[in-house]
Amino acid sequence: MATRGKVKDVRDNGTGITEGVVFDTVNNVDVNYEQTLGTELGLKKDMIVRMEVITKADGSQLAVSLDPVEKAKIATIDPRAGTGTLTDNAGNSISFVQNYCTELGLAVGVKVHYTLVMANGALTETSLQIVK
Repeated sequence: MATRGKVKDVRDNGTGITEGVVFDTVNNVDVNYEQTLGTELGLKKDMIVRMEVITKADGSQLAVSLDPVEKAKIATIDPRAGTGTLTDNAGNSISFVQNYCTELGLAVGVKVHYTLVMANGALTETSLQIVK
């Protein structure tokens, strides 16, 4: 069953698998993790994630299938262009693209969930949804 965690460190091992430590916020324990395409998912320190914790054959636990739970506030927005910037909970600023900004009720200061994707070689946020 999925649990929540907070990423403590991120290491790309050069094979397409990202490794590190995540703090399991439900069980209050650090757990090692391995995530395929973690860089492309945008895994970063202090990111909140949903994850599965498995028990390996040797009895150790490993977090896998990390899924970022992204929240941020809109810092700037150009509704006509469908672009702007968000500031995440760790204070990072990153660009977003989203059509129909006005119709969605998006504006500076609004808190949103988003999906982080790799677009044209850069991490970009999209699929913004207002946090209720």
